[in-house]
Amino acid sequence: MQLQIYQMLHQNYDNFHVFVACKGISEFNFNKYIKPQYKKYIDEGKLTIRYFPNKNQLSNFFDTIRDIDIEDFDYFCKIDDDDLYSPDYIKTYNDLANYYPNNNFFFRKDSQRLVRKNYKGFVSLEYDGSNIYMGPTLCMLKSVLKKIRKAEESVSNLQEYIKEEGLPEELYSCGFREDRLFHMSMKPALNVASLIKEDNSCINFSNASTSRQGFLLGDFRAKNEVFNKNPDYYEHILTLRKPNSGFLRDIYVFDKKARFLSHQTCADVKEFSDTKFVIEWNNGKIESFQKSKNGMWILA
Repeated sequence: MQLQIYQMLHQNYDNFHVFVACKGISEFNFNKYIKPQYKKYIDEGKLTIRYFPNKNQLSNFFDTIRDIDIEDFDYFCKIDDDDLYSPDYIKTYNDLANYYPNNNFFFRKDSQRLVRKNYKGFVSLEYDGSNIYMGPTLCMLKSVLKKIRKAEESVSNLQEYIKEEGLPEELYSCGFREDRLFHMSMKPALNVASLIKEDNSCINFSNASTSRQGFLLGDFRAKNEVFNKNPDYYEHILTLRKPNSGFLRDIYVFDKKARFLSHQTCADVKEFSDTKFVIEWNNGKIESFQKSKNGMWILA
């Protein structure tokens, strides 16, 4: 994510803003170690970076602009956090949008895409024709984004949207198929594969994405395949502190269960709000934590 932010902030195009939703770490670690790195860009009005729990992929996408007024912007590019983009990426899509103004949606779909692979520590950039990639290269008109943004607000909104647009019912299961929902929603659309003379993006196959590959727990995916807004199915990482003992450790919270990242000791979540976290361990011991201003949870 940090590399991606710098890639976007150093584009050869100035009239744009970067929106980031940070997930996969605790809010305390985000406030202490991540957000301060970008103070200069935040103060200059170039970057909005906020912390959220991990959710289904559709909601993760809209967390980047959640509750933000987007009326000053015309087009929105979906940027995947683990892929590579050239300094001309945003300018290229802006030029295409100006040259083909009658399209609501731009994407790249072809059989020859540049990918980054890791062979036992050796990194290689190569063409791979075995897959077709669209997710990292989506760009959409504001009017389209606003329609899907409204649909994401609730399960009933999404169901109504799918029916109104005549989309297949399988898209109710768009928790991890958000790119397909975008692509099938946006018409007229333009495939820019034949219009881009040089590769300006690269799919990264050499790492484990936090939200999709090596670090994604099976229970989380199973609960979020079908789009939902159940906060119990969000993944939280909390930094807990017990002041009198020097205890400081991160805990994983999902579906009313909690366990330390460092081992498998589990607890039941009795209460979890914006300010209070109460758990009961297997031995019956109950602990209550209060959230501090910096995002750390302190034993009460």
